[in-house]
Amino acid sequence: PPPPTVTDLTWRQTNIPVLVVAFSAALATGGPTYAFGLYAATLKSTLFLSQSQLNMISSATFLAGVLSWIPGMCVDKWGCKRAMIVGGMIQSVALSGYWMAATKFARYETPSSITVPALSLLGVVIFMSNSLVVGSVFKILVASCGKGTRGSAVGVAKGFCGLGSGVYSCLFDAIRTPQTSDIDFLLMASILALCIIVCPALILLTNKDVMEVATTRHFRICYVGLVVLAIMVVGTSAAFLFEPLPDDYTTTPVSDESSVVRTLVFLLAWFGPIVSLFFVPRSTSSLREMESFLSVAAADDSTNYSLHEMLQTATAWLMCWTCTILVGSGTMMTNNMGQEVEALHLPSRAASACLSLFSVAQSMSRVATGAVSEWAATFNTNQCGIHRGIPRPTFLMVASAFGLTAHSILGAAASRTSFVVGTVISGLAFGMTWPLMVLIVGEAWGTRNHGANYMFFDGITSAVGTLLLSNFLSSFVYESHIDNEKEITCYGLGCFQMTHGIIAALLASCMVTSLGVMIKTRNVYGKPTDEGMHRSMTDELFGSPYLHSKKDAQARR
Repeated sequence: PPPPTVTDLTWRQTNIPVLVVAFSAALATGGPTYAFGLYAATLKSTLFLSQSQLNMISSATFLAGVLSWIPGMCVDKWGCKRAMIVGGMIQSVALSGYWMAATKFARYETPSSITVPALSLLGVVIFMSNSLVVGSVFKILVASCGKGTRGSAVGVAKGFCGLGSGVYSCLFDAIRTPQTSDIDFLLMASILALCIIVCPALILLTNKDVMEVATTRHFRICYVGLVVLAIMVVGTSAAFLFEPLPDDYTTTPVSDESSVVRTLVFLLAWFGPIVSLFFVPRSTSSLREMESFLSVAAADDSTNYSLHEMLQTATAWLMCWTCTILVGSGTMMTNNMGQEVEALHLPSRAASACLSLFSVAQSMSRVATGAVSEWAATFNTNQCGIHRGIPRPTFLMVASAFGLTAHSILGAAASRTSFVVGTVISGLAFGMTWPLMVLIVGEAWGTRNHGANYMFFDGITSAVGTLLLSNFLSSFVYESHIDNEKEITCYGLGCFQMTHGIIAALLASCMVTSLGVMIKTRNVYGKPTDEGMHRSMTDELFGSPYLHSKKDAQARR
């Protein structure tokens, strides 16, 4: 009899609901994570915090990244559905608690000895619950998508994640009233966590095996959705930046009808393309059962590394240094956006606009990097002595070059235009890092322990990079340039100039370590073996067939 086709399946037996849940949750994970700069200045002024105390609160959140492999292990043990539901519920409760605590502390003038530890602890809880959702999202995509679609799925999810803070910022600006505080952003994020993480996971996810039926048409629709969202965010941000607006937002009347329309338009642009995936024609080929997304295992165990085994390779530490500086340079921007705008005497709403532009830039960079790096792998580079195209670690060098350029511009930025240009380029470098981590980890160290291995890089780079660059470095430079010891605010170009200069120097070193990763992984991206099988980079996305044994692979490294 002929094999079954997609017409024989109900939508619950396909991977379409999986994609819908993953893409929706991906944007929700990026929303509160990278938007601290939106309400940081208000938090600082209402709670009478110093810059170092504010940096301590923001850094405590990312310091939890050193333990991010624990949520990854929970995902493996509990399953993606349960982990996503638990993570979304904890995130919602923690965000509400953060909002209530910040509001009450400001009202009763609570001393900083209580405020700082309490908000830091809540930030850690938010980050760990967010890691549960992130681990679930990418494990779902790895298991439910196969050859030719896995890379696109990861790129789209990373794109939504990167665009999260920009969409959240614009959505918050659309619903806010003259009496709304920036801290109320946390309450909005708490409600959205329940609506777009917990509820879809409860309704749509299943613990049973699913069939892959997604085609390139499904991902093209998501690309269109990302572009539309990006255009809306950029348009809103440009209006804030370049139209004559009063410096004090609270003096600007807001029309209720206008707010409702803007909110509905943003929600439609967000969920419209994702929900439409249910109605796009499925693949017409015979069905191929995918392994359950409760567990992912490669066929050949010799190509898979545990976390302990991976950390014994030089490649892992070279890549860790590169990604730590790239991620740290980005979180320094997101966590200090309000203070940088304030130091340069730019309009107060420029912080929200620049944060949105940064979010759009890094989101588009995430999507493009996955697609372009796979496309570049098909180049005929034999004349250059490189087999099978341009190796993926090459794009780590490109990201480092972008970051070096961005922070060189920001270090000398004395005008609004130069600051915006530097912010956008910095977002491009930051965004490139994330899909490269997912792809290189899977290609170099296999898929069986991909959750723990990837979450190690995801967490440690955020934690160490934020601690060193966003906390210690930026705080020391900022406070050393405050003219009056009784003041807590710094004004002038020097407030962050040395910070950007040091980061630029570190990014220059990343170009060297990226070259080291290229050299160490040349066998992974080298000439195919004599098996005579031509496999695309997507085919190898989560497990290289060229590392025949751990012993041989470790010797190569």
